[in-house]
Amino acid sequence: MKQEKEYLCSCLSDCGFSDEDREKYLLCSQEDKKASCLCLLSIQRKKLIDELHCIQRRIDIVDYMIRSVESEC
Repeated sequence: MKQEKEYLCSCLSDCGFSDEDREKYLLCSQEDKKASCLCLLSIQRKKLIDELHCIQRRIDIVDYMIRSVESEC
């Protein structure tokens, strides 16, 4: 059981869960509240997707700047 909890904590940390959200998830998991667990996972997924989109926009700007500089050569 202890190894399973450690593994779960590691997964949650790797997914970017804050300490507070990780504790919420562990509590829901221990109480077998699957709907709450799914809700917390969905919220975290949305946060990660938002970060991904923000980073993609930055990459697009850098690509644009690269093409601009290359076209001047």
